[in-house]
Amino acid sequence: MTEKITQRILEEAREKAQAIRAEAESAAGSVVSEARERAQILTQKADAAAKDSLSDAERRFVAVAELDAKKYRLGAKIQVLDEAFREAESAFLAMEPAAYRAVYERIVLSAVSSGREGIAPAADETRLDQGFVDGVNATLRAQGRTGELVLMPKREDISGGLILLEGSMEINLSTAAVMRQVREEIEGQTADLLFGQEEA
Repeated sequence: MTEKITQRILEEAREKAQAIRAEAESAAGSVVSEARERAQILTQKADAAAKDSLSDAERRFVAVAELDAKKYRLGAKIQVLDEAFREAESAFLAMEPAAYRAVYERIVLSAVSSGREGIAPAADETRLDQGFVDGVNATLRAQGRTGELVLMPKREDISGGLILLEGSMEINLSTAAVMRQVREEIEGQTADLLFGQEEA
């Protein structure tokens, strides 16, 4: 009798063990299946994030390349403008003496205040001599202004043009200073002429 009870207990235990094993396998299969689904979702999200990240990197690369291209174009435009104004300054310095003196007479007439200033030409300047000073004085007098400008010793610190002196005040009217002022006034118009209205 004891054997039958033992056998029955063992059979019930086996049945329960099989049921538990089947249930465990089913649960494990469910967990594995769920884990696979989660892994697949995570993999898809990681792939999407990688693609987005790659797209951001590509966008940054394009933006940097466009910025570099704009900088290059701007640098090239500045070089062209610099060259244009250097050529203009060279042409200004190479003007015929009469035309050069006429330009400088207008410059001096607009800069003179008392009519008693000193005119100190550049050391290399041959066109702005006593005859030039006399001509400017005559024009000042014809305009009803004081015309007592005086020719001063030549200046070594400038190239072309002159310095207008009154007391301790100096007005730099060298060709370089005149061209700087002209450039400030017309650089925008010059750029429009050279490059049109294209975007920077």
